[in-house]
Amino acid sequence: MKAMKVCVSVVAMFVLVFSALSINMAAAENGNQKDKPDVMGFELNQNIAFGEVVGSTAGIYVTGELFDLGPFVNETTGNALMAYGEPVDVLANWSDDVVLHQFKAGAKIRTEVILWDYAHAASVYTIRADFKIEEIDPVTKDVTRLVWDGTVAEGLWADGPTDAYSAEVNQLGCLLYGYNWDTRALDCGVGTYRLTFTIGSVLPDNVPYADTEMQGITITGVDDVSSEVTSVYSDSSSTWIEMTLLPMGGRH
Repeated sequence: MKAMKVCVSVVAMFVLVFSALSINMAAAENGNQKDKPDVMGFELNQNIAFGEVVGSTAGIYVTGELFDLGPFVNETTGNALMAYGEPVDVLANWSDDVVLHQFKAGAKIRTEVILWDYAHAASVYTIRADFKIEEIDPVTKDVTRLVWDGTVAEGLWADGPTDAYSAEVNQLGCLLYGYNWDTRALDCGVGTYRLTFTIGSVLPDNVPYADTEMQGITITGVDDVSSEVTSVYSDSSSTWIEMTLLPMGGRH
């Protein structure tokens, strides 16, 4: 992960403090983005490209509301920003913490992914985002167990608490996808695991906006390199990492 992305490389500094903050809020009345605050006052402070456009004039925001395409202003910083709704090529970026560190079985691991559109200097949001964790054979790489699977769409219009995958706006105003992997709660012992972020090819069944159209999101690569403890991969619609959990008493 490189420092050239203004918001991306700072994210890891704050993940422990804000890891529980999710923006799976109930949808409020549709309106101009200036009128709707984010959770805990966190405001979007970067350009954004939407993977789903409603009526060609609005994107579906992380709260489930509609967000007007075009120029907008962060009212706290005064930054003039832009919301896009068109096909994009992106680099996928995993957080430094999960790529560079090796974890022990029983740990709580914060996972974060950012889709970055360099052409518009924008972070990309889509309700088609899916995240899964699988245990794999370390030699053959065959899947031996599906540990967890969730999508952003599952939580957007959920009634009450949900364990769905989430998109979040952090305290810096950066949009990211996050999941708190509790290896103890999910019975993840010593072994090799594959974490996969995928952009679905069809709209979810629960989208309430009849005139929603998908915009193409093509992953052209990853803005990370494999480390001694984590291997990073991608194709046009997915990015995944493979990592090994150590015994409880192993070296961190």
